[in-house]
Amino acid sequence: MPIAVVRFIVFQAVWWVLVLSPRIDAQIGLPVSDALSLIVAFAAAFWIVRGNSQSRAHWTILLTALIGYLIDSFFVTYGVLQIPPETPLIEFGDFSMAPLWLLGLWMAFAAVTFSTVTLDFAKHFRTRKTTVVSLLVLALLGALGGPVSYAVGEPLGLLTIGPEKVLGLAILATEWMVMFPLILLLSLKAKKNGR
Repeated sequence: MPIAVVRFIVFQAVWWVLVLSPRIDAQIGLPVSDALSLIVAFAAAFWIVRGNSQSRAHWTILLTALIGYLIDSFFVTYGVLQIPPETPLIEFGDFSMAPLWLLGLWMAFAAVTFSTVTLDFAKHFRTRKTTVVSLLVLALLGALGGPVSYAVGEPLGLLTIGPEKVLGLAILATEWMVMFPLILLLSLKAKKNGR
């Protein structure tokens, strides 16, 4: 089985564990989902890039995940993403951090994307033209696919997208239209610098 397929399967397993982890809290009455989310995310991130000889790969993944998580936290604070009131959030004044399972999802997604770009598809980014085309394709894929991952969380009761659903989806599409190519650029920079 190709390693890219294995990475995708691992990511899907991590995605489901993280997305369903808040339900564990409700079932057992203990707030373990945040710890579980972080443990699973870090383990997945390190496993996915374990064969990578670049010493700074993990920092690139962490930076990408933190950027995505902070953007999602901004969206939680301003109502683009509405989290159920029973979900505990870390707050700094008027700023609410997104639930930690979202950080876990960003970690796992960044790890899969980073390893796929740097290990499997780096040869496609040798010229400026192919890199620009790839960035545009990733922006389109992000704009279409990113909001879907949040929309899947709605029926599971994990979040609600904005007071105005169409506007919320448009904002999420914009986030992903930027984040997906940004992950590519960070990955390529890390690979180029030998990090």
